[in-house]
This record gives sequence, C-alpha cells and structure tokens, in this order.
Amino acid sequence: LVRAASASTTKMGLTKEEAAKILDCAVDDDADAIKKKYRKLALKLHPDKNRDDPEATQKFQRIAEAHKCLTDPNYVADETGMSEEELKKEMEVMYEVMYAQFKMMCKMSGIPAPPPELMKAMMAGSVKDAMGDSDDVDPQVKEQMENVMK
Repeated sequence: LVRAASASTTKMGLTKEEAAKILDCAVDDDADAIKKKYRKLALKLHPDKNRDDPEATQKFQRIAEAHKCLTDPNYVADETGMSEEELKKEMEVMYEVMYAQFKMMCKMSGIPAPPPELMKAMMAGSVKDAMGDSDDVDPQVKEQMENVMK
C-alpha cells in the first residue's frame, strides 16, 4: 500500500485522497482515527525495524507526509498530482499564452514587447520576489517552486 515515490516523478505534495489511501483511512476520519492509522504504520514501517528494505526511509517519510496532509490545516498539496517535470511543462504553456496576450496588448497600445526570454526572466523574478523571505511560505514549497522556475 505504501510505496516510495520515484525520484524521477517526485510529487509536489499529496491530495487528501492519496493521503487517505496511504494511511488506509477515510478523508473525513477524525484526527484520532487518522493518528491511530499513522502510528500503526509508523511502527510497522520504521526504518530501524526494516533495515533490509532500501526504501524503508522513503516509505516512512511518505506516511508522515500523508499524516501531515490529513491533519495539518496549512498543508499545501498539489491537487493536480503532477510531478515537478509535468508542472514545469504546464507552466511553460501558461507562460506562452500569457506572453502572447501581453504581446498583443503591447501592439494595441503601440509599445514594443520585450523579447520572450526577458519577459520570462521578469516573471520568474516576480514569483521569487513574491515568495521572498516570508515565513508564510513553507521552505519546501519555495524550493519546489525554484526547481520548477529553472
């Protein structure tokens, strides 16, 4: 039931449905029921008890993430279930659409549009600036966004 995430398709987060499946519980279970399922799996899958399993640490981390997803109201999940590579491609398409619209607006107002590379760098810089040093953004989310914006 609990599989380690493949390094090539690292998820940006879990959906509540994925987390519930990992912990073998329902999305709307109360916190105590979720905690019981988590503790049972944590004891079973702990790396110290599974030294022969090379994926034990990843499995243990996966159930911890599932627990956090279902119990932490501030947990940010990638509801699309996309890998970082898929998200990067999706953002590239969105950028192209936005640039085409911006270019059209520039043409209509008689202003020359900046080259696509410059516009992309400006947009990426804006995202980084918006995240800045704010404590409101989870450091893991910051790192993932920086990876996607490269």
